[in-house]
This record gives sequence, structure tokens and C-alpha cells, in this order.
Amino acid sequence: MLDKMRENAQSWGIKILFGIIILAFVFAFGSPQDSGETVVAYVNSEPIGVDEFQKSLPRTANQDPDIKRSVLFQMVNELLLEQVARENGITVSDAEVVHAINSNPQFQTNGAFDLERYKTIMGGHPEAYEQRQRLNLLMGKINRFAALPAEPSPEQTRALFLWQNEQAVAEYAVVDPMRFLDQVEVHADEIKAYYDNNQQAFTQPAKADFEYVAFTPAALAPNQTVTDDEIKEYYDEVGQTLISEKRYAFRHILLPVPADPTQEDINAIQKRMAEIQERLENGEDFAKLARRFALEGDPAPGEAIWMKPGELAPEMATALAGLQKGQVSRPIITQAGLNMVQLVDVEKPRPLSLEEAWPIIEKRLAQEKASKVLGDKLEETIAQMSQGVELARIAENLNLSIGETGPMTREELVAEFGLNEEAADTLVSLLDGTTTKTPLRIGNGGYVVARKTAELPEVVMPLDQVAAQIRASIRRTKARELALEKAEEILVQASKGQGADLIAYSSNMTTTEPFVRSGQVEGLQVDPAMTRDAFTVEPGQWLPSAYSSSGGYVVARLKETLPASEDLWHQQQQGWEQAAYEMYRREIYQALNNSLFERANNDGGIELIRPDLLN
Repeated sequence: MLDKMRENAQSWGIKILFGIIILAFVFAFGSPQDSGETVVAYVNSEPIGVDEFQKSLPRTANQDPDIKRSVLFQMVNELLLEQVARENGITVSDAEVVHAINSNPQFQTNGAFDLERYKTIMGGHPEAYEQRQRLNLLMGKINRFAALPAEPSPEQTRALFLWQNEQAVAEYAVVDPMRFLDQVEVHADEIKAYYDNNQQAFTQPAKADFEYVAFTPAALAPNQTVTDDEIKEYYDEVGQTLISEKRYAFRHILLPVPADPTQEDINAIQKRMAEIQERLENGEDFAKLARRFALEGDPAPGEAIWMKPGELAPEMATALAGLQKGQVSRPIITQAGLNMVQLVDVEKPRPLSLEEAWPIIEKRLAQEKASKVLGDKLEETIAQMSQGVELARIAENLNLSIGETGPMTREELVAEFGLNEEAADTLVSLLDGTTTKTPLRIGNGGYVVARKTAELPEVVMPLDQVAAQIRASIRRTKARELALEKAEEILVQASKGQGADLIAYSSNMTTTEPFVRSGQVEGLQVDPAMTRDAFTVEPGQWLPSAYSSSGGYVVARLKETLPASEDLWHQQQQGWEQAAYEMYRREIYQALNNSLFERANNDGGIELIRPDLLN
């Protein structure tokens, strides 16, 4: 029977979509039976027990029916494969199970299997683990047997490489919503309707203020002493692993945009940026212009500043990544306004010197020492809390600092401290002036003791306070809608021959760097559909849609396609052969799973007894 399935698996048309199968599985489940049943489901008359099912559930499954269904679906598939294995005489011997366990490093001491260690880890009850190992080995055998037809031909492998590495070059223009702001009107009734329909957006949630003492290595580190010799010894041992982050040195010009800009504001900013570009083209120094247009309060106008990519707005980081030293970017739209940058220098990652690594090592060693005394500090705290000592006095007695959260929502407290749901409930339910009865565990492995100092109830902000914000939001939305309409109009014009608007935009089109189907367009944050669609048209044709981007809507036409590099094929041929095999193997194995499930489901071989356990 397995031979037939392997043959059928080669026909991709038989594969059933995974989601459709799950849906069929759910609909085949019938109605709840006696909740006292000890069987969740039968698969071709073989049971899946309630205990077995519940032990397989992850802890996060309690309130998630999708996870429960997924676990049961996997158990049904495994049982179907076991049945196929028995029909075809595929087995796993005791010797194979023993070898797999003996080879597991977690059960070894000095590279050799340690029986006592194994018993300790297993808690004296290894049967369930050994059965799981046997099942895993069996699934592996079936996987390998079913995947025998997965050996792709050289032609198939090369076709995959050529398809994936073909490149396209496009020309594009961006229809900027800012150009349509002067066409947008926002009326008072629209603002009121938006406010009424989005009350949640203007509701300030309940907040509370706490003072707290944290028991973490970071919090206790300042009280630890780290010697110079300890730092030097640490650096000698692991200093080569301490690597700096990439940094850019750049000069920057920012023309800020008001929170609710008028069309006049936008026109003025664009005109000023065009003037700056013209002066640069005429040879004027970027640093002088940066000083000329520096914002008030800039401590070093025109001077290069060093920043890491993670510290920059994504648009700025992308622009700098595409520049050579001394080059100036095109205008960049960010939330702050219209920007232009000049790359001055790039510092690539490198090993840190002892002087540079000193504060890092000092902090790391202090935290290591703090972690060793954390338990003692926690025990002292619990003892003082049981005697009714106030939090401030406890902090003073233990030479610990006391912190203040400021007003925070429940969600902000969870994010700040990494609290679980129970600990968060404990914290927010405290009465004003009361302290947690015991330390609460927080996300980084430490603990916190907190006292609520204030509570602020939920409140809806009045309309007059948010009207300007709403008006700006509606204007941006309407302007973006008009930009989309204009982009789509341009595409219609393109299909009929160039119109006036198309000619205007065509004169300002930008040529992309070559990109692949699954890649991104360098320097352009755009809907990935654009890269896919570029390979569906002929050179000179316009892409079929207007694509959303950070700067508006992109209209583009394909300039040319470039075949995959022969040199790249010779470099990567072996890797592509393995990748093609793995892809075919996964598809065949999934097809086998799907066909087994489909047949059992159609023949009534899958019967759910306890659907209540999935809800």
C-alpha cells in the first residue's frame, strides 16, 4: 500500500491543503458524547486516550482551542503512520532505541552514557520517554521511505535556481499623499462621528503608581565590588568574543513637518528641500548647509554624529546602508519630517579593546556576583515583611534602591517587569498604600516587592482635547485615498497610452537596483507584491497595481529582467541540490500525511468521542 502512496505523492495535484483538512477533521467530529469517556478519538478503531492527549498539550493550550485541535490532529496523523508502518512491516528494534538514548548528550558524562544520570533526569519513570523515542525513530523511518522519490533531477534543481535568482529592474514613481492635502476638507460632523465611533482610542485606561524594590542581578550589581584584576582576567579569557556594533557617522538635515500640516506647509518644505538639493548639485558643502538649516537647540550643527542602525528610524538606516562615503541621500520621509543625510564614515563590527570592554565586563561580573547573593537578600526581605517592616525601611536596611514606576497601565506593568498574569492581577488589585504580601516573580528571573502609591481610574478624553488629532488623522486618510485614486488613474492612462499626468510622473521616475522575486527593493519600503508582480509582465509594461509604501503609492513599470549568474550557480550548485531535495521530500511526506488522513476521514475511520475537550 505504501508503494502506491509513494507513487501518488509524486502527483502534486493530490495534495490537500492543510487548513482544508483540519476543517474537514473538525466537521467530521459529530456531537459531544458522555464526558466520562476515557477516549478522545478513535482512528481506524484504535483509541487516543484522554490522559495521553492531555499530557501532550502545552501549558499554553488551556484557553486556546486551536492549539488543542492542532495537537490532536498531530496525534491522529502519527497513529495513521504507525498503522501504515505495521501494514508494511516497518519496526524499530530495542537496540535502535537504546542506541538513540545512549547517544543523547544530556544523558552522558564525559562523553559516555551515564545510567544514574539518565534515571535522575527521568525521575525513575523512563517508560513514556522511551516510547516517544521509539515513535520518533519510527516516524523518521517512514519519512525516509516515503521520500525515496524525492531525488530531483539536475534539470529540476537548476530550474529552481534560475527561477529564484532571476532578477528584475523596474522604474517607479511615488504618488505622495502630501500633494493632495489641499484638496481635503474635514467637517465638524466628521470629527464628531469619528470620536463617537472610536471611543476606545481616546480612552485613557486605568493606571496605578507603585514604588518598588527589585531583586535582580542588575538591581543588586551596584553593591558588588569588582577588582581590576578580575576585569583583566575576564578579558584575557573571553575578550575576543566582545564585538562592537556597526555604526554610521553621518551629517543630517531635517525639515520638520507640523503635526497637522497645511498644503502650504508641505509646499514650503518641499521647495526648501529642492533648494538644498540644487545648492548641493552646484557644489555647496553639505556640512555648511547642515549648519544653515540646523534646528534650534542642536548642540553640534553640521557635525557628524555616530549612531547604530537600531538607533535610527528604519528609513534612515536603509538610506545610509545604500550610500558610499561622502554620498548624499535623496530626501527621506520619516515621522519627524523630510530628511537628507550624508554618510561620513562606517565603523564595522570589531573586537573591543580592553578599555572599551571595561565597563561591559565590570557590569557583567558585578551581576554575576549579585546573582549569588540574590537568594540571601530575598530571604532577608521576606523575613522583614513578615514582621511588618515598611518597604522603604527594608530597602534602607538592605542597602537597596527603591524605584517608582510612575502611572502605568496593567499592560505596561506586564511589559516593564515581565509579570505573568497572576502576578499582574496581584499587583493591580492592591489597595492604595498596601504592599504585596510576598515578592512577585518577574520575567528576568528576579523578584519585585511593590507598594501601590496612587490609582488613576479610566477616563475618556473630551472631544475638544483630541479634535485636532482627529482632524489630522482624517486629513491624512483622505489624502492617502486621493493618492491611491491618482495612482490607479495613472495605470489606466498607461494602458491606453500616455496621458498628461503619466508624463509628469514619468519624468521623475527612479530606477531600482536589481531584485529577486523573494527579495525587497533596495531603498524602497513597499508592498512585497510589487517584487512578485514585476516577474509577471514584459519589459516596458506597467505593473498591474498601485503598491502601498511608506511614502505613498508606487506605480512602476518593468525595465528589464536579468538571468541568474552562471558564476553564482557554480558556487551554490551543491547547496541548491540539497535544498531541492529537502523541499521535494517535505512535500512528498506532507502529501502522504494528507492522503492518509483524507482516506481515513472519507471512510469514517476518524471518530471524535470528546469534542468538549477541544473547546
